[in-house]
Amino acid sequence: MNYYSLHHKAQKASFKEAVINGLAPDKGLYFPESITPLPAGFFKNIEYFSNEEIAFEVIKQFVGNDIPKETLQKIIEDRCFRIVSWANHGF
Repeated sequence: MNYYSLHHKAQKASFKEAVINGLAPDKGLYFPESITPLPAGFFKNIEYFSNEEIAFEVIKQFVGNDIPKETLQKIIEDRCFRIVSWANHGF
């Protein structure tokens, strides 16, 4: 997945470059070249998915190949666990 600056005055960037840089060199926000809508079946069955599964399906297209699938799943699982722990226990 490539990202472009909303000012259109900077070169395109990979997910990794966009995250590390924060803003494009022309001070524009990075925006994905394309956004593929999730299939209707995803929303129809969303109640049967875990939070981690939902997060993975939503995020994976924006990451592309910059983070391997298994690593992305692990990051999401870790983040969801921490959010739940914080919400339930304040840490």
